Amino acid sequence: MRLLSTTSVCLFSIFCVLPANASLEISNLSAIYQQGQVFLTWNEIEQKGNVYYNIYEYDDPITAKNIKMAKQIGHHVEPYSACDWWLDPASFDKNAKPDRSHGFTIRPQRLLNPASGLFVHTVCAGDEKGVYFAVTTVTNEKEDFSIVPGKNSLKKPVIVKSGLPMPIQLGNTPPAGAAKGQSLTIKLHGRGGDLKLSRKSNFLLFGDSTMGWREGLARKFFVYKKQDGIVIEPYDRLWVGRPLDYSPDERDHVRAINTWWYGCNNFIYDTKKAKNGVVINYTERYILYLVKWAQQYFGTNPAQTYLEGNSMGATGALSIGLHHPEVFTSIFATVPLPAYTRKSDIDGKTTIGRLDGICGRICDETIMTNEGISVLDRMNSEKLIANSIKELPFIVVLNGRTDKSMPWINNPSFYRQMNASRVGFVAYWNNGGHDMYHEAPQDMLNYFQLHPRMALNKSYPAFSNFSENNDPGNGNKDDGDLKGGMNRGLYWENVQDTKEKWSTEIYLKDTASAQKVSVDLTPRRLQNFHVVKGRNYAVKVGNTTGYVMADEKGLITIRNIVFESNKRITVIIAQK
Repeated sequence: MRLLSTTSVCLFSIFCVLPANASLEISNLSAIYQQGQVFLTWNEIEQKGNVYYNIYEYDDPITAKNIKMAKQIGHHVEPYSACDWWLDPASFDKNAKPDRSHGFTIRPQRLLNPASGLFVHTVCAGDEKGVYFAVTTVTNEKEDFSIVPGKNSLKKPVIVKSGLPMPIQLGNTPPAGAAKGQSLTIKLHGRGGDLKLSRKSNFLLFGDSTMGWREGLARKFFVYKKQDGIVIEPYDRLWVGRPLDYSPDERDHVRAINTWWYGCNNFIYDTKKAKNGVVINYTERYILYLVKWAQQYFGTNPAQTYLEGNSMGATGALSIGLHHPEVFTSIFATVPLPAYTRKSDIDGKTTIGRLDGICGRICDETIMTNEGISVLDRMNSEKLIANSIKELPFIVVLNGRTDKSMPWINNPSFYRQMNASRVGFVAYWNNGGHDMYHEAPQDMLNYFQLHPRMALNKSYPAFSNFSENNDPGNGNKDDGDLKGGMNRGLYWENVQDTKEKWSTEIYLKDTASAQKVSVDLTPRRLQNFHVVKGRNYAVKVGNTTGYVMADEKGLITIRNIVFESNKRITVIIAQK
């Protein structure tokens, strides 16, 4: 991978800290095009005032006369934007000692001066031309449109061409093509788990305008190879430039926040503007970029993309996967929060306040996304399942009834909705807390092995109303079984999906408390067997034959399949 160079090189350690009441002006603006992106760098000179920079693009040389005709592509770029905030502990922890001595690495063993400027622009789709750039200084909210060629505007055009941006390699990584035809697993961390993780990053990406409140915001992630594919561990931090002190969670009182794997207010950088902003799924779009990039760079199979997550990461995995079932095959979620609600947990706390940070103000039911629905509805996995008409990812979920971080009260109705909607899922819970997954039984951990067996182009049976299901209760502390599961131990093999028939073998593995069990079965992700609403289909379960009608959703569900817990049974559905 060819990486760009820069005119601003960090030859010594320098702290990117502004003196009190000081600001900066720029000089020596330069630009380099690299794989779908333009990297603008400049030097900065101290001035007085509260300063930020705006970036402009135009087809002709930018002058003081035509700059207002140019397109603004960047705004609120802070002084010393070349400083790698990912390596500053204070970006993650307000009590940490700041360390702003690191410039961004944009070429192996060569660093930007952390006291210089950087802006990364992603070329618009279809563009292939020469363009000019300029940077203006805004001091105390007053923009200076003065232009000096060679100082804050380019004298020569940059020849650009659109294409999928390529991340910058920071360390050892699997080679290009290392997972041709293999799976991709996106693994999402919990809240606060990214400080240590981010230091092992081996890729750096400067996002486009869809991935943040402005384009060019830096994202880092880690990639490694496993036997059957590639794993990507992205880190959920978004630079917002100010501590979000209104949030009840101190982890938002920093300038780089978690986004709950969703996004944030489009005016998050400005306290006043944020009151009129909408919440946009910037981080979700970033995850979708990683999937597309992995398919292109490593050659991963688009039909085998899996999501795994813990805590906040599990919550994000559910939301992202359910919103994009055409991308993700299955979801393994440990201690997720299926919805942000006003339901109180065992300590009397609610979860709606978790979203205060990303909403740009105190979250309530009126705060909207750019999609015309409320934030709470957009991030409600239970409602997503209830309202979906698509084939959804297979879901494995584990929760603890005494979890104070991800309250149990939100889970029972989520489990029941998965069962009622006849999606493929397995659920397990115990009376543990947020770390309950450390005590998960082996049979639940075995469901990790389902990943390689699942693909978007492979049908499978979804189970519901299993006779061995336990009762999760109503969410209250003492209601329901303290330990239990739903669809736990049910497996299938030998799925046949042709124009004439659909069939599979089902069996119980690892768990069985009764000699005979019963379950409902619904074929999912049909590839060849065509189903018409209201039509009857021939059914054979073991040696028993009959008919079943496709319902108003176009689903065929065989009710009350009874079989011996220690034997397999074959289920066949055929065209009449």
